[in-house]
Formats: sequence, structure tokens, C-alpha cells
Amino acid sequence: MPRTKANQIYRLEVTLAEIEPPVWRRLRVPADMTLASLHDALQDAMGWTNSHLHCFEVAGRRIGMVGVEEDSPELEDERLVRVGSVLPKKGARLLYRYDYGDDWEHVVEVEDVTARASACACASRRKAGRPSNTPHHHPHSTRFPLRSTATLPSTVRAPPRRAHRSGEAASPVREASWHA
Repeated sequence: MPRTKANQIYRLEVTLAEIEPPVWRRLRVPADMTLASLHDALQDAMGWTNSHLHCFEVAGRRIGMVGVEEDSPELEDERLVRVGSVLPKKGARLLYRYDYGDDWEHVVEVEDVTARASACACASRRKAGRPSNTPHHHPHSTRFPLRSTATLPSTVRAPPRRAHRSGEAASPVREASWHA
């Protein structure tokens, strides 16, 4: 079968910028998924609450939610743009910006392109996502533990905790599936 965008799955690495230690997720999504649906998958994977504005930035384009009070005339409708059209090949990147007040920036990079599977998935992750409305100048504050407190879909499989070098329990690696 020829590999067209309609039958391709992208493995994306999503990294929360300027946070140490790194917070990242690995997702598998269809190339023909809209950026609006990718936003939903990113919200689930990162543990965000979908309570703030967002946009995607790539090659001088801003793509996001149109028709809201804060949108700008150059903003393209995320419901009309497909992942494969803005991330055309392995190594391509875009910026996903969430919560303009705290300005959480996520670098989304295509790690691999494979034949289509039946579901989107959070293939792996490192550390819990930051809670909404937390100051990003305190990424290691004890007020905001690194373990996820987000409610994940019922398809989540969490392996046992592994010991961390420092002796404390590390955040589990979790897998979750989203149907596109």
C-alpha cells in the first residue's frame, strides 16, 4: 500500500520548553488529524485542563481557535489544518502555546512516520505535566509535586513505579489511547 498522509501515523515528541528536568510526552497521531484534535490530545497527555487559550506556530503561521474575543486577524482555523500539512516529514517541528498568561510553550517534533494504526496514543512520558496557573519560575516547588494528579482516560496502563537515582519514587510512565 502506498504511504499517503491518509494512512500515516506520526510519532511526535512533545517537550515542555524551559523546564528542568525535562517534561515530555510521546504521542502517536494520524497525519490527517486536525490541529483542533491534536490540541485535545495534547491537553490529555500533558494533564492540562483546557481552560486557557492556545495556538500553534509554524513557519510564520499562527493557527488556533478562531471566533474568540482575543483572536487576531492572521489566526488560521485549527479545525481546517491537518497535522501532516504543517509537519510534513520526520524532524519537522512546531510550537504549541498554551495559556497566554503563563505562556507554556511545547515543542512538537515528528520523530517517526509509520503505517496507520487504529488509535492515537500517548506512547511514553517523562514527569508529570505542570498544573494550570502555576508559576513556571518555580518548576520544582514542593507546592506542585511532579506526580500527575490529572484524571486520565480509563484506557491508561500505569506500570509500577521505578526507583529514582536520588532514592525517591519516579513518576510512572503511562500509556493512554485516544480515538481520532
